[in-house]
Amino acid sequence: MSEREKKIIDSSPLDVYVASNMPYEYPYKLVKPKNVSPSVVDSADVVMMDSGIGDNISNKSILDKAERYGCNFVVAKDYLHEQDLTTKSIREFYYQYQKHSYSGDILIPLQGDHIEHYYEVGEPNKVLIGGIRDFSSEKQVETIKDFRDEVGYEVYVHGLGMGMSQTFVKAIRNNPRLLDSVDCSTPEQNAINNKISDAELEQKHYTTCKGKHSSAMRYRISQLMAVQLNYVMSEFCDMEMYSENEEVGSVFDY
Repeated sequence: MSEREKKIIDSSPLDVYVASNMPYEYPYKLVKPKNVSPSVVDSADVVMMDSGIGDNISNKSILDKAERYGCNFVVAKDYLHEQDLTTKSIREFYYQYQKHSYSGDILIPLQGDHIEHYYEVGEPNKVLIGGIRDFSSEKQVETIKDFRDEVGYEVYVHGLGMGMSQTFVKAIRNNPRLLDSVDCSTPEQNAINNKISDAELEQKHYTTCKGKHSSAMRYRISQLMAVQLNYVMSEFCDMEMYSENEEVGSVFDY
C-alpha cells in the first residue's frame, strides 16, 4: 500500500473495517471466528474478532480465537434482533472474559432497542450498534444519531455490518464524530461478485479475470474499494458531485 493511500485512510474521520477473508494489505479488518486465518490477520494493523452471529460458537471459543490470533478487539456473542438473548450472552461473556488471559479490548453488541439495551447491560464504554444492516441508509443514520444524542461522545460506538451509501457518507462528513468506526463487506463482495463501486458508491458490473494467480487482482480491487470508502469521507473528496442528488439532500439535517 502506497504512502498516499495510507494518508487517505488516516484522513478518514472514522476507522473503516473491512469484513475480510483476503490477505491484502489494509490497516483495519474484521474477521469471523469460524474462518479467521493467519494470513488475513497478518495483513492488517488492527483486527476485530467478530461475534460470529448466527454461528454455533461460544463466548469462550471467541475469546480463545481472539487471543490465539492476537486480535485487538473482540465482540461478545450476540443474537440478531434478540435483546434478551443477547443480554444473557453478554453477561456470560463478561464471566468468561474475567477469567480469560485475552488482554485486548472488548466490544459489547447492542440489539433491539439500542438505548434501552445500553443501560440494561451496564453502560459499557465500547459498544456496537447491531441489527441495522437491513435498515434504509436514512434509518441507519437516524438510529445512530438518536443513540449518540442519548449517550454522548465519550462512548466508543461502532456501526456493525453497515453498507456504505451517499447518505451515510454525507452524515459522517457533516458530523465526523457520529461513529468511531464501522465495518462493511462491500470491498470484498465487489471483487467476488464482479462488481466495482463508482465515485457515487453505485455498484457497476466489472468482470475480473479468471485463472492462475487471478486472486491477486481480486485482492487489489478489494483494497482499492476499501481505500475509496475512506477517501469519500475524507477532507480530500470533493462533495459537490453529490449535491445534486435529491435523494440524499436531507442528510445535512443530521
